[in-house]
Amino acid sequence: MSQDDIFINPRSGVPIFRQLVDQVRTLIVSGQLGPGEQLMAVRAFAEHLGVTPTTVSKAYGILEMEGLIERRRGLGMFVREDDPHAITTSRRKIVTELVTQAAVAARLIHLSAEEWQAIVAGVWHKVVGETGEKK
Repeated sequence: MSQDDIFINPRSGVPIFRQLVDQVRTLIVSGQLGPGEQLMAVRAFAEHLGVTPTTVSKAYGILEMEGLIERRRGLGMFVREDDPHAITTSRRKIVTELVTQAAVAARLIHLSAEEWQAIVAGVWHKVVGETGEKK
């Protein structure tokens, strides 16, 4: 998967720049975009996605502030060389956002804390198993 595989849904209710940030962040923290890899130029990426260069520039700016990408003068934007702190922070941010959405849904349907914890534990065990190895 690469930047070519990013999909924008203008009807999702999520701002386009946020969709870009989330998807590029996921590509980086999952290792699908590796350290030192060059990102598409702002104008080329904007044209590829059918969005404005300002939207792409805003997304790149956020990723740069998070420490995931860096600007190299005259060359463009690149995935930063391994920065364990930035990667760990971004991984936690991704999961926290998803868990928060699930927790809000659980609260809206009046699940108890015990029911919520049992569901989370069950999903965790189903995905990684008892050994902690990813299935």
